[in-house]
Amino acid sequence: MKKIIFIGSGNVATSLAVSLDENNYKILQIFSRSLSNAKLLADKVKAEAIDDLSKIKTADIIIISIKDDFIKGILKSYHFDNIVHTSGSMDINIFDERVKNFGVLYPIQTFNKEINIDLSETPFLIECNNTSFEKSIRELAQSISSNVFKIKYNDRKKIHLAAVFACNFSNRMIGISKEIMENNNLDFSLIKPLINQTMKKISEGEPNKLLTGPAKRKDVKIIENHIKLIENTDHKKIYELISKDIMNLE
Repeated sequence: MKKIIFIGSGNVATSLAVSLDENNYKILQIFSRSLSNAKLLADKVKAEAIDDLSKIKTADIIIISIKDDFIKGILKSYHFDNIVHTSGSMDINIFDERVKNFGVLYPIQTFNKEINIDLSETPFLIECNNTSFEKSIRELAQSISSNVFKIKYNDRKKIHLAAVFACNFSNRMIGISKEIMENNNLDFSLIKPLINQTMKKISEGEPNKLLTGPAKRKDVKIIENHIKLIENTDHKKIYELISKDIMNLE
């Protein structure tokens, strides 16, 4: 399974295509609705850029790595065999029963096409409709990662939910912190050592047992004062909800 086509040219597609290219897989084509976006990735992996799915060539596998909302539309319009999607939240049964080989190749990682990511320890969750194709997908995943697991959809979607809390929501909380500092003409770098130490502690211990701060101490007066300082209504609600959740842990 050496010849690969990507449908998609975003963050996940870019990281996977580059990693597979570096591990001696041949990326034949990169499809994107934007030909310029397809070309950006295609140039990195010496592939052909296309914006017309009718021009797709024969490949050993097609990796579809686009927004979940767009997957069904593409699969309704075109018939592909030997295909996987990279979504954490989409069922394997999104593929048509006429497709001979289909599956899921979901990396539990946060991606940015501008940042090179070492995928060697990134967990890859796979699921396929038959054992033969599963073997091929496992081999492909193991060529770039030492952590490959067979996981059914019901568990995969819960893992994806947990990943959203761990990554996206924590990023947004840090983003709000940055906004508070900058809106008050304060240097965000003052907070960075705290953020770095927080991430380090989490990697070494139980997150809930590492909690500190006014909510952990149930210091209601400080919490009330903080809420008064917050100007954004949605941010007030977030602060209140998370503080309440922390206080209810014990």
